[in-house]
Amino acid sequence: MKRTHYCGDLRRQQIGEDVQIVGWVARRRDHGGVIFVDLRDRTGIVQVVFDPIIDKAAHQSADRLRNEFVISVTGKIRERGEGAQNPNLDTGEVELATEELEILNVAETPVFPIEDEVDVAEDVRLKHRYLDLRRPKMQKIIQLRHKSMLACRNYMDEQGFLEVETPILMNSTPEGARDVLVPSRLNAGNFYAMPQSPQQFKQILMMSGVDRYFQIARCFRDEDTRADRQLEFTQIDFEMSFATADDVMTTAEGLIKRIFEEAGGIPVETPFKRMTYDEAMERYGNDKPDTRFGMELTNISDLVADCDFKVFSSVLKNDGQVKGLAAPGGSNFTRREIDSLTDFVATYKAKGLAWIKVTQDGFDSSIVKFFTTEQLQAIAERMGAQAGDLLLFVADQPKVVADALANLRLHLGKKLDLIDESRFDMLWMIDFPLFEWDDNDKRYQPAHHLFTSPTADTIDLISDNPGQVKAQHYDMVINGNEVASGSVRIHQWAVQQQILEVLNLAPEDIKTRFGYFIEALQYGTPPHAGIAPGLDRLVMLMLGEDNIREVIAFPKTQRGACLMTGAPSVVSKAQLEELSIRIDDV
Repeated sequence: MKRTHYCGDLRRQQIGEDVQIVGWVARRRDHGGVIFVDLRDRTGIVQVVFDPIIDKAAHQSADRLRNEFVISVTGKIRERGEGAQNPNLDTGEVELATEELEILNVAETPVFPIEDEVDVAEDVRLKHRYLDLRRPKMQKIIQLRHKSMLACRNYMDEQGFLEVETPILMNSTPEGARDVLVPSRLNAGNFYAMPQSPQQFKQILMMSGVDRYFQIARCFRDEDTRADRQLEFTQIDFEMSFATADDVMTTAEGLIKRIFEEAGGIPVETPFKRMTYDEAMERYGNDKPDTRFGMELTNISDLVADCDFKVFSSVLKNDGQVKGLAAPGGSNFTRREIDSLTDFVATYKAKGLAWIKVTQDGFDSSIVKFFTTEQLQAIAERMGAQAGDLLLFVADQPKVVADALANLRLHLGKKLDLIDESRFDMLWMIDFPLFEWDDNDKRYQPAHHLFTSPTADTIDLISDNPGQVKAQHYDMVINGNEVASGSVRIHQWAVQQQILEVLNLAPEDIKTRFGYFIEALQYGTPPHAGIAPGLDRLVMLMLGEDNIREVIAFPKTQRGACLMTGAPSVVSKAQLEELSIRIDDV
C-alpha cells in the first residue's frame, strides 16, 4: 500500500488527479444512498464520497465504516458541488470520489470524541493519550514542537555550534531541586542521578576545547509539578567559550527569533529590553515580571511613616515597608470582592490588605480618618491614581509585601482584562544576587548554581559581605514566564574555592561530588558562558496554552504519574533484591 497524498494537502489545483489517501474516519454521513466520510490524518480532514454509481463495492463496504476505522481510499479529486463547499476547511473546495476502499482496521467506540472542543476530564485524556493525540489541536502541537527543534538545530549549526549528547546517568549533586535517583545493580548501595541539567558536562566540554556546544536535552527534577513545570522536561542547552554575557544573550535572542518566526509565525524584535533584579523587585515584586500591563507597585513608606494608622506605622518601626498598587476602575468593587482580595493575599502570608477608593468627591475607606488630606493626596499622586481607582496596600516585611502584591497584580491584571494576550513582551533580567541566606540552615546558598561567576565590581566582597555580591547571571522572561536561565561560569579555581567556602560545604562532600570538576578547572579552563531556554515553555507560550502538559506528548500528572502506562509502578521482589533494595511498609 502506498499513500500518494496526505488528507490535508488536497486542493483545487489537483482536480481531476487520481490519488490514494489513508487515515481515520472522523465522521460518517449517509445521505440517501451516497455516503460521505470525513477522513482525518495528521495534516487535516478531507471529505470522501462513496457513490454506488462510481463504485458499488466501495459503497457497500463504506456502510460498515464507523468513527476511528482506519481506511485506505483511492479515487479522483473533484470540486465540491455549489453550496456544498466548506470555508472552514483548507480542503473545503474539493472532495475525493472513491473508486476503491480498503478497511485496514476496525475500532471500538472511542471513550471521548476525537474533536478539538471536547469537554472531558484531563485524567481521562491522559489515560487514553493515544486517542487524545489524534485530535487536530494535539497534532498541530506536535508539529510545532518539531518545527521548533528543527529551527533550533538549523540556527545553532549556522552559528558554529556542535550538538553533543551528555549522560542521562550521572552523579548526584547537592543544592537545588531534588535529584531523580536510579539504583545501580553493579554497584550495590550506590545510585545514579538523572540530570537536572547538563551543567557540569557542558562546562567540561568547554574545558575540552569543544568551544561551542548545544543539545536539546532531557532534564529531570524531583519536585512538585505545576502548570509550567514537569518532573521531566526538555531544554535547549548551549555553552560558548571565550564569551561574555552579551555574547550569550545576543545568540539566545537570535535563537528565540528563529523559533518564534519559523515555527510559530510570530514576529520578534531584537534586541530585548533589559531590567535589573533590583528594579524588577521594586516595580513588580518578582524577578519575572509580566510587562504587558502597568499597575506597578509603589513604595509609600516615607509618606505614611508619621500617619496615625498603627498598622502602617508599627510595621515601619520594625524595618518593614508599605507598598501598594492602583487598580483602575476598582472603586466599583463591592466589599465582598475586596474581602476576597484580602483572602487572596493571605495565601502569600500577608496579614491584611488595606484599601482606599478614589472617587470624584475624594477618598472613601474606613482608614482615611487616620491620614491627613495632604497625605492622601500625596499617596494618590505617587501611585498615579485617578477617580474610580482602588488603592490596595500591604504592610509587612519586604519579602511578604513583594510576594503578596506581585501575585495580586497578576490576579487583578486578569480580572480587569488589562493584559493584551496577543503581545509577546521579551526582556532580560540581569544583576541578580549571587547568594541568598537560608534562615533554616543559617548559611548562604547559591541563588542559582555553584558555578555562577560574580561580577567584576563585586567579586572582592565574597569573603566579607557575600550578601552584596552580584552574579553574572541572566534570565530571559516572556510575558511573565521565565523561559531561560544562564550565566557566565567560574573558570578559575581560586574563585570557585572562595564560593565553596562561603557555602560552607564540607571538604569531603566537595571531593565526592565535584572532585573531577574541581580537578578539571586546574588544567587551563577557558572563560565560558551559556544558557538553557525551556522548549516546553516556549511552545506553551507560542500556542497560548496555560498548562505545560498540553504541549508534551506524554506528560506526567501533578503527582508525577503516567496514567497511560501506570508509571511509577511496583516492581518484583526479585528485581529489588538484585538492586540490594528493601522497601519498608508504607
